[in-house]
Amino acid sequence: MPLDLRYVEYCVPGSDFYDRPDDAAQPAFPLADARIPAVWERHSSGAWVHLRPKGGQLPAQGWKIHVSGHPGNAEKILGLVWSYCRAHELPFKFLRGLDALAQANAKYANRGSSGKFITIYTDGTEQLHRTLLDLEQPLTGEEGPYILSDLRWRSGPLHVRYGGFVPRFCRDDNGDEVPALENDKGQLVPDLRRPVFHVPDWVTLPAFLQDQIQSNRARRIDFPYRPSHALHFSNGGGVYAAEALDTGDAVVLKEARPHAGLDSAGRDAVARLRHEADVLTRLAGQTGVPRLYGYFAAWDHHFLAMERIDGLNLKRAAMQRTPLLRPGGTTVEETAEYVSWALRVAERLKRIIAAVHERGVVIGDLHPKNIVVRGDEPVLLDFEFSGIDDPQHVALHGAPGFRAPAGVTGRDADLWALAAVKLDLFLPHTMLVEYEPGKAVQLAEHAARRYGLDDDFVDSILAGMGWGRPVAPAATRTTDSPLSPPATGSGPVGGRHRERLLARAATPTTRQFLSDSDLPAWDASIRSMGQAVLASATPERTDRLFPGDIEQFRGADGLGVAYGAAGVLYALAATGQGRFPHHEQWLLDRLRSVEARPGFYDGFHGIAHVLRALGRRDNAAAVLRSARAEDAGARGFDLFCGLAGAGLALLDAAQADQDEDLWDEVHAVERLLAKRLAEASTPNSPRGRPGLMHGWAGPALFWIRFHEATGGPEALDRAAAALRRDLRDCVLTRHGALEADDGWRTLPYLHTGGVGVGIVLNEYLRHAQDPDLLEADRAIEKAACYDHYGMPTLSFGGAGILLYLCQRRAVAPDQRIQHRIDHMLSTLPLHALPYQGHIAFRGNQSLRLSMDFATGTAGVLLATHTAVHGGPGLPFLPPARCGTTDPAAATLKR
Repeated sequence: MPLDLRYVEYCVPGSDFYDRPDDAAQPAFPLADARIPAVWERHSSGAWVHLRPKGGQLPAQGWKIHVSGHPGNAEKILGLVWSYCRAHELPFKFLRGLDALAQANAKYANRGSSGKFITIYTDGTEQLHRTLLDLEQPLTGEEGPYILSDLRWRSGPLHVRYGGFVPRFCRDDNGDEVPALENDKGQLVPDLRRPVFHVPDWVTLPAFLQDQIQSNRARRIDFPYRPSHALHFSNGGGVYAAEALDTGDAVVLKEARPHAGLDSAGRDAVARLRHEADVLTRLAGQTGVPRLYGYFAAWDHHFLAMERIDGLNLKRAAMQRTPLLRPGGTTVEETAEYVSWALRVAERLKRIIAAVHERGVVIGDLHPKNIVVRGDEPVLLDFEFSGIDDPQHVALHGAPGFRAPAGVTGRDADLWALAAVKLDLFLPHTMLVEYEPGKAVQLAEHAARRYGLDDDFVDSILAGMGWGRPVAPAATRTTDSPLSPPATGSGPVGGRHRERLLARAATPTTRQFLSDSDLPAWDASIRSMGQAVLASATPERTDRLFPGDIEQFRGADGLGVAYGAAGVLYALAATGQGRFPHHEQWLLDRLRSVEARPGFYDGFHGIAHVLRALGRRDNAAAVLRSARAEDAGARGFDLFCGLAGAGLALLDAAQADQDEDLWDEVHAVERLLAKRLAEASTPNSPRGRPGLMHGWAGPALFWIRFHEATGGPEALDRAAAALRRDLRDCVLTRHGALEADDGWRTLPYLHTGGVGVGIVLNEYLRHAQDPDLLEADRAIEKAACYDHYGMPTLSFGGAGILLYLCQRRAVAPDQRIQHRIDHMLSTLPLHALPYQGHIAFRGNQSLRLSMDFATGTAGVLLATHTAVHGGPGLPFLPPARCGTTDPAAATLKR
């Protein structure tokens, strides 16, 4: 899965968790704090400082001017713009300092917003034109990154775009909340912020901007290559497949944008591309390295042309072959075939790296996506962070999970990365090693048992990662007591590697991984997860109580079920960890200071449901009254934030209280959902997001529970129709698993994926036995039969799969399903990490730990307890009512 660049911004150095960057702590431009005229006002929002005349009112949307800049001229440009805007009473905003500017233009920054240093808000096209003309002359000669989402004005740092001036939001086709514009019909539609200039259909392009477009087109030059398609994009530029016009050679073009794609040393993409050309020149003729065809500039960008290597990158090649991703497993022969291929590629890769080192080059950024496999021959790509004739070279950047620890430099760093690549071929969890070095031994030993790897190969992995020779202990988090993640059905650690660990036992962070045979009972592990969650609490903060996903920092998601306090408190109570009144009071206090919004997993309906389950009926009733169900329709039809989730919360409360007003709301939700389903079931309706949270499985669950409460048969018919609507957007994989079609991949998961449909389909099949749905049910089960899931989370990982299996076990007990549950539990320790002496798990993107319900430890806690004790399961999907019961699960009602 590609890295979601939004998460990088929240990786605050030194923090175990995703957190909001402290923009105010960074050095600022003088204007950020300087005295301003009394008729002006200033305020800050994140990295931005806003200045505008007092009493002025911004239009909701319109034409705005973006000014770019680089660290060498930013303060000068800001002074010129401030002088002009002050004289003409133009509101504007700017990035508060050089750190914020560097982050906006960084290599992994968002391409659609990169380069935007200053935003000037104009009132109409006449003022827009006059401002462009007035600023053009004083800014002549000043350079800055080209802003891809805008139209560049002349050749300077001025750019133009039509967009929103004030924050407004709507839902896009994927159901995500995005910035919005109002169209000519008065409707809010997405404010598209793509890396290409775009004018909304209802907006007339002024003649002077049309002239600029024509002028830009006239600048086209003869280009020596014919690009066919893009292979990759970053903020620094693109990578394209192309053909040489003179020779017809198939090449890859790497593009670099001046002043964009800054690395931590402040070098832009152009500087790194020139360096890569130097490295390829040094390695000319070397096996496993592409041929350099040339380096040249065109327009304002720079290009490197090199040999095109046909094949998959090593990550994708391994994923296509690995037994881990074949539902139901593989034969002994198929596993042996994969092992033979992987060992062959690893050995050839080792020889190529040795030869590169002989040429005086340190690769620096070695990882599976930078290696293309042509046949069985690996070829190295991407040398922009390589070193030449520098034995102590340290790459400025590296891929998480493949960058060597601090103090490991030069060739040793490459060999560390090679060891990580070898481990990744058999068990792709190397990102955990960065957080806890002791994981390397646990993962290598598990891979050895799973694949029958010999000791010499395992030794080569561990030696490369620093476990084969005396080294200074890495700077890692320490624990007060050993952590022993649980496992079932695992053998002991091999003798020689156990000895290696025992020799390092003085390092507290490795003690917990001494032996699977030392693991505690599951109940102790469940308690340990709960203790980790509680230890992470920050009641002194107002934005969040328990650290979790970056979504906590949007809206009120520090409070809700998916990412906030409500979901964590639900999981703790439901799994027998107890009630925590002071944390519940934190939630109640914060609810009073935020605007109510509907929705179950990220809104007030879900919070009300949790408060009711915790016994706070009066508080729950008040929160439910404020969460207007009719507003949920504007947020969608789904379980996560829309009508289905609101309806289920209202139905639960209406049944418990026999409240006629609540029943009226439930019936209103049912009618709205029926109308939405009819609209979505037309042949031309767009592809949806099949799964529990954003698909039609959520409304299907509502109709099943509505049918159980009222007995109306039409509700069950609508549930079947909703499930079929989700199944329309699912596809069979080449191994026969039914998964959600995401356009470029298939997904098996709970949030979006096959089992998200299947967990509700299980409930439907308790009431009816439709042959086509039974067939889909069997195919979905295969999506829960992979040997490996990359993440442990509830939404997009193993915890969600585990809950689905528990639901199947409850509906129709089967030894085969119990075996799958046991297997999922046995692999859970591979994901476990230490936090404050307890068991914790990483969140989305694996860059930080998480404690929330949807993406973190609280969700894993709930799934583990459900697997071991039969409950509690998810809200409205409690498997215990169909199977075994457990006193701890009874802490919460259904």
